[in-house]
Amino acid sequence: MNKMKRNLVFKILNSNITSYEFDLIIFLTTIQEEDGTVASIYYKNIKDNLKCSVATVYNIINGLEKKGFVKKEKNSPHGEDFNIRILDNDFSKDIFPVKNDNNGEIIDWKKKYTDYIDTDFVFLYNSEFRKLPLGAKKLALYYLNRYVSSGKEKTDRFWYSSKHYLNKKFCMHIGVKSRSLKKYYNLLNEYIDVVYSLQRKLNERCKEAKYDIVVLKEKFKERITTTFSEKGKNVTKRVYPTFFADCYKVMTVCRKNRIAYNEQELIDTASLMYQYGKIFDNYKKIKKERTVEAILSLWEILKECILKVSLLELQPKAVHKELITHLKYMYT
Repeated sequence: MNKMKRNLVFKILNSNITSYEFDLIIFLTTIQEEDGTVASIYYKNIKDNLKCSVATVYNIINGLEKKGFVKKEKNSPHGEDFNIRILDNDFSKDIFPVKNDNNGEIIDWKKKYTDYIDTDFVFLYNSEFRKLPLGAKKLALYYLNRYVSSGKEKTDRFWYSSKHYLNKKFCMHIGVKSRSLKKYYNLLNEYIDVVYSLQRKLNERCKEAKYDIVVLKEKFKERITTTFSEKGKNVTKRVYPTFFADCYKVMTVCRKNRIAYNEQELIDTASLMYQYGKIFDNYKKIKKERTVEAILSLWEILKECILKVSLLELQPKAVHKELITHLKYMYT
């Protein structure tokens, strides 16, 4: 989903989670479904992403479960896979009624995600950022929460009185100690610039005083992009909301069925969910009932196509062709 509810952001800022636990929550938000569930989690996937041992992965997940951030469920009685549900990050209920202008009757329901921040920023997954102390990560998350709101970017400059880094209330809000705050700003100098004791008059009513200004650098604001095949051309775009979740599902199918793939084949196959999801939205106006059913089963259709044409190696073009054939049959 690449999204995190603000309630979960505040919960992280005011908790005693570890640095690894912080990184795992961020990672899980990218591959979760709308209801916060990540299906068929494999320990090796987390191990490779966080660059840690399998034993550490067990400790991280158990720690998050004890602290009330996630709930773990066994996926199969004998397999190594399991499901994780992120608590306080459910977007499935963000549905609003569309009413008739004349009589106020509800004629449809519309998805509209609210009160969240995006987690598709490059720096969050940077190896250097992940090595930083937890306090520095929390400080970065605090500014990310102020910078982006429900998909919209806001101001990238913040003014404080000159001794704000000694302000206990501010430190309590982001869960760090006041004596460490300036150190964390220095550690984040690649992403955040701080100018101390700048003489400034904010408006006519205020007296001239000294302020600190915090500026978010371009490296902080950089979004994740990807290149995939669309209508026969390679297109580079910012990742769509379910990009990583779609990639993870395709990767899981390939792993369970021992189908080899490279990164570009994985991206091209997963992006078919995005391309044909929009086509189904257009059909919705004409064939509402059949299209809603198609949207709900689109992943199952794509999964069937992958297993039908990819025996030993993932073949995006063949999968695409098979998907078109399947959909033409559905709508004739």
